Amino acid sequence: MYKYIAPALSLLALGACGGSSTGPTVQPIVPLSFSEVNALGMGLGAEYVVPEGGTVATDVADMPTGGSVDFEGAIVFWPADSETDEIIGQININVDFKDGDIEGVASNFYDIDSQDPLLGSADLSGSVEGADFEATLTGEFGPGEDIDMDFDGFFTGDSGEAIVGEGTGTTVVDGISEDTGAGIIAGPAS
Repeated sequence: MYKYIAPALSLLALGACGGSSTGPTVQPIVPLSFSEVNALGMGLGAEYVVPEGGTVATDVADMPTGGSVDFEGAIVFWPADSETDEIIGQININVDFKDGDIEGVASNFYDIDSQDPLLGSADLSGSVEGADFEATLTGEFGPGEDIDMDFDGFFTGDSGEAIVGEGTGTTVVDGISEDTGAGIIAGPAS
């Protein structure tokens, strides 16, 4: 299931809080420039991703068992048919380890080729079990430009301090609906 995560996250280099008992509370995204989003993804990739599929999940015994943790990072989308451009953006995630909930928001998207900003946002929602997570991401890059993705991933690092994930689904960009892949990498929120 995870054999494509490391190659997927390497594409980021091309472009790229406190919870409550009612579930995670996601911190708002502080927009970065295209160059800063790219540097964020590259920096997290260099710190947490091992090339050629070598990134491993945190041992379940070393995962947090309570409280909530904020993560911030980058997300990249690539169309299967390459009829539209790749897109990079920011993602903030909150994980409630006690209840096993993961919530997030992705926004501040950029077309990787033109570096033009896109004005949409998408919500991430799912569950955590052990060191793994499953989530859906739905929203839009802009009016009529939909995002509908399913993600699988895991926590990595000594104590689950980073999240890597791979998504598949469909996006609509420039009126073209395509099968799309995506990668998430997020580390500790600053």
